[in-house]
Amino acid sequence: MTEVIKILVLLVAFSSHGLGQITIDGREGNVVYSSVVNTIRYTGMDDCTGLTAKIEGLEKERSFVDCKFEITGLIQDTSGLVIKNNSGAVLFDTLLIKNKNRATAYLHIGDGLFLEGSINKKNLGKAEGIRVKYACPWIEEPKIYGFHLIITEKSGAFRQYEISGGRIPKRIRDEISGLKEPNRIYIEQINWVPIGCFESINGIVLDIK
Repeated sequence: MTEVIKILVLLVAFSSHGLGQITIDGREGNVVYSSVVNTIRYTGMDDCTGLTAKIEGLEKERSFVDCKFEITGLIQDTSGLVIKNNSGAVLFDTLLIKNKNRATAYLHIGDGLFLEGSINKKNLGKAEGIRVKYACPWIEEPKIYGFHLIITEKSGAFRQYEISGGRIPKRIRDEISGLKEPNRIYIEQINWVPIGCFESINGIVLDIK
């Protein structure tokens, strides 16, 4: 949450100067996600021949192809971007913001995605499964092979299920929705396919009210 607030503050605080604007993978803004390809397009000219882009912290200048170039991340948390013509004149400058491309697992219930806090007992039967989302908005949701679902009760009893795939079968949804006094739900041991190496994924713990 703190990281999201920090990015919002930076977006408000820093503006662009010069001719035109940039988009990142077709979206307006200046957030660059780590460990993925970010395609930066300059919209200030129809022909970008001879233009170069210099990003603070990166030694190599970028050349434009069809008014765009690619980067896979930033060295610093914030980095200045300067676009120059072949005479060295600055046409455009702005500040790029680094954001980690973390994956987060959520419990999917109806139209909502839940990570922490509590859910209503009557919604247990609507729990469809889990979804994993990356911070980067243009990355597709990764495939889920399975996970462990545990429901505890106030009496100290618990139900444990090994789910295949990302969806909770109707049989299990019906069973857990019939519990008299469930008090907590756990999602553990998520088996998924990350886009990179050495990625971890969170578990989920939700109180049941």
